[in-house]
Amino acid sequence: MDADDLCRPERFERQCAFLDANPACVALGSRFLFIDSEGWPISEFMDRFSHDEIEAGLFKPEIAMLHPTVMLRRSAVCALGGYRADFPHVEDLDLFLRLGEVGRLANLPDVLLEYRMHLSNVSHQHTVAQSQAALRAVDEARCRRGLDPGFFPATSALSTAAETRAQLHRKWAWWALGAGNVRTARKHATRAMMAEPWSWQNLRVLACALRGSFKARA
Repeated sequence: MDADDLCRPERFERQCAFLDANPACVALGSRFLFIDSEGWPISEFMDRFSHDEIEAGLFKPEIAMLHPTVMLRRSAVCALGGYRADFPHVEDLDLFLRLGEVGRLANLPDVLLEYRMHLSNVSHQHTVAQSQAALRAVDEARCRRGLDPGFFPATSALSTAAETRAQLHRKWAWWALGAGNVRTARKHATRAMMAEPWSWQNLRVLACALRGSFKARA
């Protein structure tokens, strides 16, 4: 986890207990809370908890296990040779896909980490390289398993450009509003408007945030 993320105090106890009780599990994540750079809550995230649900998400590819939440079984990681550097910015995705071939994956339904979103996140700075490496990791996993391309079809569009400052604030505003964090939604909707005051999309999210609901989104 990065230095600005927040680990809930009960995280290690709960994860260790689960791994002790489930020896076939080789990687265990959890539900988490997105927070902004100032620690304001945006939204809780993660709805994939079983091995099959996680694998289906990894093959899309999408966030089916959040790296900072994950506790790994050392013996399995060492047997696979650990992380591979030839998958820039998605070493975790490649490792999770390989771990899923030798053991079980799981996520706990508890929020055990607060993940800080800011404009300098790797996923915002290296969007294209990360997308390309992710699709390559999925293709290699499919080949290793002898799967047909139609099995676990990749549905994520390859990103061609990083999101703008306004787009990021607008996205966080919608997420926060959907989670009922209206104060956070208003802050980021305002910042989106400040970045691109001529955008009707920013005006719409600001109207919804001020109203405190999605009513004006339709």
